[in-house]
Amino acid sequence: MNISTPSAQRSLSLPPGSVVTEAQARARFESGEWSDRSLAQFLGDAVAAHPDRIAAISIDHNGDAVREMTYAEIDLMSRQVAAGLQKMGVKPRDVVTVMMTNCAEFVAVVYGIMRAGATYSGIPITYGAHEVEVMTRKAGTKVLIVSRHLAGKDILSAAVPAEVRDNPSITLVVAGPAAEGALSLEDMLQPESDFTPVPVDPLAIAQLGFTSGTTSEPKAVMNLQATLDVVVRGWAAHVGHDSYGTPVRNLVMSPVGHATGFMWGPLLTVHLGGTAVLVEKWSPQLGARIIADTAITTMVGSPTFLIDLLTTGGLTRSTAPSLKLVVVAGAPIPRPLMREAETVLGCDVIPAWGMTEFGIAISGRPGLGDINRDSDGIPVAAAQVSIRDVDDRESLDGVVGNLWLRGAGMFVGYYGQEDATRSQLDGEGWFSTGDTAYRSANGSITIAGRTKDIIIRGGENIPVAMVESLIFQHPSVTEVAVVGYPDPRLGERACAFVRLRPDDTLDLEGLRTFLTEAGLARRYFPERLEVIDELPKTMSGKIRKVDLRGSLAHERDTDD
Repeated sequence: MNISTPSAQRSLSLPPGSVVTEAQARARFESGEWSDRSLAQFLGDAVAAHPDRIAAISIDHNGDAVREMTYAEIDLMSRQVAAGLQKMGVKPRDVVTVMMTNCAEFVAVVYGIMRAGATYSGIPITYGAHEVEVMTRKAGTKVLIVSRHLAGKDILSAAVPAEVRDNPSITLVVAGPAAEGALSLEDMLQPESDFTPVPVDPLAIAQLGFTSGTTSEPKAVMNLQATLDVVVRGWAAHVGHDSYGTPVRNLVMSPVGHATGFMWGPLLTVHLGGTAVLVEKWSPQLGARIIADTAITTMVGSPTFLIDLLTTGGLTRSTAPSLKLVVVAGAPIPRPLMREAETVLGCDVIPAWGMTEFGIAISGRPGLGDINRDSDGIPVAAAQVSIRDVDDRESLDGVVGNLWLRGAGMFVGYYGQEDATRSQLDGEGWFSTGDTAYRSANGSITIAGRTKDIIIRGGENIPVAMVESLIFQHPSVTEVAVVGYPDPRLGERACAFVRLRPDDTLDLEGLRTFLTEAGLARRYFPERLEVIDELPKTMSGKIRKVDLRGSLAHERDTDD
């Protein structure tokens, strides 16, 4: 058990670069906004209540369940991991970076890192050598734990560069078959009796979560034990514990190295005392089969996963009778998708919006009706939302503005990048999210797009999210992204990239006819249509518009 010291008796030590001051931290503890807990207590509570319940199931790339671990087994392994880290010299607040597949052992590793008082930093399993070098360097990694294989591919040789393997400051640990120059995870484990409990430190960095870095090198987000506790417990309460299933069986298909997979996989599931079903490699057909075979009750993921399941996986209510809740955590969400999913799956389908800097700040919940279908939900209790115009004044209802956010679950800064922190957090704790949104009279918030995701044609802004939602309603379209490209006369024009259903076709004239019938003003029509097999995506399933813009720019440069 971790040792807890009430905040009033403790010298509060915030990480360097924190925008939250000691006085503000103390006030949050005294008001009850922050708790004197470690995230490891999620596991402590679960094992006390359900020691023999299956906590995690590993599903390999073939769809086979290759390992199950009870809460008692996860708890034991987490203590063995903590003891092993301590034997290697890992101290509280040291950084342990993990690049593992979605598997049951990951859950034990994460809670072992927390029990040791160390900081967890995740790297998605499909990242390459460049990202691994950058992220371990920025984090100051002391131990790097890597899965040896992903669906037969040797991750160690493909993704861990020599400058990391040969770095004497980093101890390399391999989960899976042994490798030269690395310690195996099995050998790293030490007897539970060798683990020395550490004091609870709610102001320690629980997670260094890296942003996607689509326009520059990724930034390392400092999420404290206290802030993540607010985020996870707050969203669970917002949605309602019983809404996830009793007990919850949570499909974890987002990579656990990404913030979505980490927060809404091991953290949420263990907090709820449920079972995490961790999928090594996603495919729609495999996902649909796993949902049916393992009696999944809830899933959290980007619109892409849900689109895949409905259009390719063939998921229906009859094949997934246990499914209670689908959370679509990506913005902007194609609005017709929500109604279609409700009809086909016969369960609650709700939106959620968040980012690495504040896990989920806006969300629907069962019973909100059209708010769930037509918006991104309402702010959770710990989140304050401000939507501002170009003059930094609060926007009127229905008017799109820049989305600002603050609250007790907010990150406290970018690790080692104080200039980046100051550029996005103001003196009152408000964070510029980089998204645009509008508020409706019913209190709901709708994400309109990214601040940089604007197409200005002839001086007029094109409502990108609205255009995408209308195109998505075309019966042949399964995915869509609208981006701008330079035009010497108008400044920019719009190009729609679409993925179609198998054997369907669509040309620009057909798309314009459809949009005319849908009532869209002609000035918002895309001037170009590109049909592609797959849209480029981040690990969490969000479309990488920067790549689409880049392909248009490359084409223009080639023509020139």
